[in-house]
Amino acid sequence: MKEYHKINTLWKRTEKGQIIEGEYSAPEFDYLKNAQWLWTEKVDGTNVRVFFHGGSILFQGKSDNSQLPSFLFARLQELFTVEKLRSVFPNDDKEIISNICLCGEGYGAKIQKAGDNYKPDGVDFVLFDVLVDEHLFLQRKNVEDIARKLGIDIVPIVGQGSLLELNDDVKKGMKSTWGDFMAEGIVARPLIELQDRRGNRIITKLKHKDFKKYKEYDALLSDMGGVSEDMWQAIKEEVEHPKSCNHHKCNDCNGTGILTDYRGYDRPCEYCNGRGFK
Repeated sequence: MKEYHKINTLWKRTEKGQIIEGEYSAPEFDYLKNAQWLWTEKVDGTNVRVFFHGGSILFQGKSDNSQLPSFLFARLQELFTVEKLRSVFPNDDKEIISNICLCGEGYGAKIQKAGDNYKPDGVDFVLFDVLVDEHLFLQRKNVEDIARKLGIDIVPIVGQGSLLELNDDVKKGMKSTWGDFMAEGIVARPLIELQDRRGNRIITKLKHKDFKKYKEYDALLSDMGGVSEDMWQAIKEEVEHPKSCNHHKCNDCNGTGILTDYRGYDRPCEYCNGRGFK
C-alpha cells in the first residue's frame, strides 16, 4: 500500500538537527514564500492510514510495517465500518472508486508524551488528507465533506499567510484548538495545490519546539540584564551556524562566554560576544 509522503520542514537543518532560519529546505518554498498558504494545526500523535478497497478495510500506520497500538486499532474499528464507508464512497455502475486512503493522525492517551493533552481518557482519529487511487489528493472542501459524512474530525484551519508570517507565528507559539496547551506546530500548503518537477506535493511543516533554543537563550540573557542587539545577533548566528571548531577559546572568560563582575552578577563576555571563543 502507498505510504503517506514525507513533509519537509520549512528550513534546512544543521548536522545537529537545528533549523537554519532563512535557508529554505526546498527551492519551491523560497519561490512561493510570499504566496498565500493555508495553515492547519499539526497534531502530536501517530500517523494512520485507513484503506478502503473492494469492500474491505485495512488499518495501517505510517508504513506497512508499523504497528498500531491495540487500543487505537479498536477505536478505528468503531469509527470506520464497511457500511459507513460504502455510503460515502459508492462502488456501482454510475461511479466506481477503486482505492481510497483516509490519511490522518491517531492521538490521545498513551500516544506520544503530549497525548493526554488532547484526550486524557481515550484515543481518537483526526483526518487531514484523502488519497484516491494512490495518486489524487482531494481538495480541502472535499475532505471536509467526507469528514462530515463519516462523522469524524478534520484537522482545523488555524490561519493563512506567507511562509515568513507562518515562521513568526510558530516561533511565538500558538494555543492548540484541542485545549489550553501549546500546539505542536503547523502544516502549510499553498491555497492552490501544487507539485514540484518530480511530481511531489508542495507542502511543509514547522514545529514550535524547533525554536525552543531561542527561548532558552532569551531567558538566560534576560537573567543577565539583557545584551545589545549586536551581541544577540552574534550569539544567534553561532547557534544557527556553529563555527566553534574554527576559533580559539576566549581566555577572558575561559571559554564560558560569561564574566562575573565584582558584585557577583553574571554577564555575557564582551570580549567574545558571549560565545566563549574568538
